[in-house]
Amino acid sequence: MYSPFLYGRGAEMDALADISAVLGRDGGVVPLIEPVKANTKVRLTVERLRANEVPAYVIINPFRGDFVGGVNSESWLESMATELGDDGLARPAYREHESSTLAEVQDFVNTYADRPVAVVLSTSRFVPQDLARILTGHGNFILFFEPTVTVTRYLPHVPLACTITIVDRFRTQATNAEYEGVADEWFGDAFRTWKSDGVRGFSDFTLLPTIYREGGGQAYAVAAHLSYESAADDDMYVRHFVSETKEKGNDAAKILEVADEVAATVTAEPSLFERTVGLQSFIDIAQSRAATNLTQLKRWQIAHHIEETQKTMARQ
Repeated sequence: MYSPFLYGRGAEMDALADISAVLGRDGGVVPLIEPVKANTKVRLTVERLRANEVPAYVIINPFRGDFVGGVNSESWLESMATELGDDGLARPAYREHESSTLAEVQDFVNTYADRPVAVVLSTSRFVPQDLARILTGHGNFILFFEPTVTVTRYLPHVPLACTITIVDRFRTQATNAEYEGVADEWFGDAFRTWKSDGVRGFSDFTLLPTIYREGGGQAYAVAAHLSYESAADDDMYVRHFVSETKEKGNDAAKILEVADEVAATVTAEPSLFERTVGLQSFIDIAQSRAATNLTQLKRWQIAHHIEETQKTMARQ
């Protein structure tokens, strides 16, 4: 099972909606979504996923973005009542943070006693035995570990088969221009090793930075990053595409430069990438020359990576 960790922003949610019909075909992808905007985006995306019978874990105690300090959390959760119904597709998740308590975890699993649930650890504060007692009392759970957690502290107490470690696999550069000339980078082999490792699945932040940041302005250089399975060693790699123009302004023109590079690569190396919804978006924009923006560019990359991973995993 592949569980990409996604913040509930426009690009990420639109990417999931774009590929929801594809994901519904085999059930191997179960996203983990953390809401960060007090709008309808997550709800509408979950509706789309449910319509295509795609399960997703949704964090019900968001505290970043529009939810800092618990603001908007209660009203947002009320708006999700229908989507978090008991059909087994929209699955509640509790994310531990600095002020979380084990009593809150206990209340969470009691509230959703008959549902598949997840707990996401961001620190190693909880006593492993106490957390394990709560979770095993529920039974149908997944324990996600963020990169900041000492995983070995919990594994003696929680069954390995009930755990997923979220790994930061993408190497972020300070500026987009710094990706130019960088050779294809190794992204991992979890898509083919997770079963033999005995875990419930694997997870990453797709091709995005781990740390949540708000917004962003105009770019100097524009970059896109596309994952693929290497024919040389069967591992996953990432190829970088950088615009020729590296001056501030006219993002749409720089996106077309990147799309042209992607389309040329598909022509020159037709078997490199899986033909995904996201990849097709690059090809379409290269042909139509329509103006677009950085949010859409991000959307296509995320959609491609998730579908690429799904198809690669299905071949194992």
